[in-house]
Amino acid sequence: MPKQATYLVECSLPVPTEAHRRAMRRAVQQASKRLTAAGSTVIYLGTLFVPARSRCFSLFEAASIDAVRAVNEAALVPYIAINEAIREAIDLRAVALASEAEPHNDGQRSASRRETSR
Repeated sequence: MPKQATYLVECSLPVPTEAHRRAMRRAVQQASKRLTAAGSTVIYLGTLFVPARSRCFSLFEAASIDAVRAVNEAALVPYIAINEAIREAIDLRAVALASEAEPHNDGQRSASRRETSR
C-alpha cells in the first residue's frame, strides 16, 4: 500500500445548520468508502466548522491529493483548497489541565476555579 499522507481541505460554506453538517459528513464518508472500494484508500478523519468565517476544514489520510480531490468532488463539497498537512497529536486533556493550573495575574487561581476544585 502506498504511503498515506494527511491532507487539509478548506471549504467555504454559509453558516451550516446541524442538518447541513450531518449531510456533508455522510456524503464525504460515503464518497471515501466508494473510492476506497475502487482501490484508492481515503480515510476521512473529521471536520472543524468555523461558522463565524463561513469556513470548514476537513482532514483526510490518502496516498494522493487527487484521491482527496475526487472524494470532495463526488461529495459535492465546495472546497477552496486542498493541501498536504503535518498532523501532530495533541493531548487535549493535558492542555486543559495545564491551563487550569496556570497562575493568573495575581499569582493565584481565580475564585471560580478554586470554588470548582473544592
